[in-house]
Amino acid sequence: MQRPEHEILSLGEGAERVLSDDAFNVIFKEYSDQCLAAIVGSQPHETKLREFEYTKLQALIGFSHHLASYVEAAHNIINKDKHQSDED
Repeated sequence: MQRPEHEILSLGEGAERVLSDDAFNVIFKEYSDQCLAAIVGSQPHETKLREFEYTKLQALIGFSHHLASYVEAAHNIINKDKHQSDED
């Protein structure tokens, strides 16, 4: 789905605020650490538990990358516009 530039800029700005928010980063790290601790602390026969925790961790990382992709897309639009205005 192609979004209009103004929407990408708005989403990118919001995503950047989330990714730079101290509370978000503390919660992100805490959740990641809890997932990793559950994996490391599991018993050898607890394969399903490790898979579940790994899946949770990958989803969290994927969400973070999705936010970062909006930030990058917004920066690309801004840089493109800036580059075009410099040429004028």
